[in-house]
Amino acid sequence: MGRHHHASARHVRALDREGPGPVAASPARRVSLLGLGVRSALLGVASGSRASLALAAPTLRDPTRGRVARTAAVLGVVGEVVGDKLPTTPSRIVPPGPQSRAVAAALGGAALARSRGRAVWVPAATAAAFSLVGTVG
Repeated sequence: MGRHHHASARHVRALDREGPGPVAASPARRVSLLGLGVRSALLGVASGSRASLALAAPTLRDPTRGRVARTAAVLGVVGEVVGDKLPTTPSRIVPPGPQSRAVAAALGGAALARSRGRAVWVPAATAAAFSLVGTVG
């Protein structure tokens, strides 16, 4: 009996280290992932027209951000709007405009995912891809 108990305890410790194994995503988790995908796509489209929105939106939405970060985010958007109105500002579809907007969108998608405790790669790629829609459209 003592040997059986010892093997059982070893098995329990192994399960504690490894976790329960692969588990199917619950319907709530799937909806949450879908919502993150939609938000990443919308963030990408918005950053295609205003690159600063890619980082400002997650910053302004995050309740843990301080006043300095929020103020900097707003000033960044205002600065971009003013800069875009200058006659010397090139078209947003001329390189490196689309590339810089895609990078900004990817960073914003990653920030959005991190704020929700999710992996960053898919939201970052989604936001970057949809930034092209916002740039051209």
